[in-house]
Formats: sequence, C-alpha cells, structure tokens
Amino acid sequence: LFNDILNSPQKNLIFIMNKNPLAGDFTDSRESQLFHDLLRDMINNQGKQIIVINANGYKTQVKISEGVRYIDLNGLWYQITPDKKLDLQKTFSMLKLYIRGNEMYYDLESIF
Repeated sequence: LFNDILNSPQKNLIFIMNKNPLAGDFTDSRESQLFHDLLRDMINNQGKQIIVINANGYKTQVKISEGVRYIDLNGLWYQITPDKKLDLQKTFSMLKLYIRGNEMYYDLESIF
C-alpha cells in the first residue's frame, strides 16, 4: 500500500474504509498514525488532494487534519446496540464527489 500510494501519478486520492484512522478505530494506534503521516506527507511533498471516507459512523461529519480531509458517513457499516441507535431516515447522507481537472470537490446532502 505504501509504495502504491507514493507512486500514484494521480493528483486526487480517495480512500474508502470501514475505520477512521483518527478515531482510534485501528487495532494498532501506530498503524493509524503511520497511515495519516503518509497521507499528510503526500499532501505536503507532492501537492496531492486526499479524502479518506469512513463508512462506519453513526453520524456524518468532516474533519481536516494536517490537510487530510476525513469524512465520516453514517449508515453504511454500523452495528445497532442498546447504547447506539441510528435513525437513517433522519440522518442518512449522500456524498457526491466531483473532479474537475486537478481540483476535487464534494457535496454532502441529506437523502430524506
């Protein structure tokens, strides 16, 4: 993965995951930090635009950390437990990604 990411000729990179590296979802915290550091370095050294989409959330939110845009989407992979409930009709969002030339944009819209 490391070499594939470093050698990618693409200016815009999108990662779709079922874990959020910033939220401590990885088993090994060093692995999540290494992944984030790699993405941050690609932005700083190669001018990449990077979005990491986590589809394991209970709410939709966006966080930018050192240039890496982390987007949590709710309702794709989640577990209903007694302490965590999710009303998809009220909170389900759709992410639209647009790439025009070397620029990448996105919109988050409520589905209902």
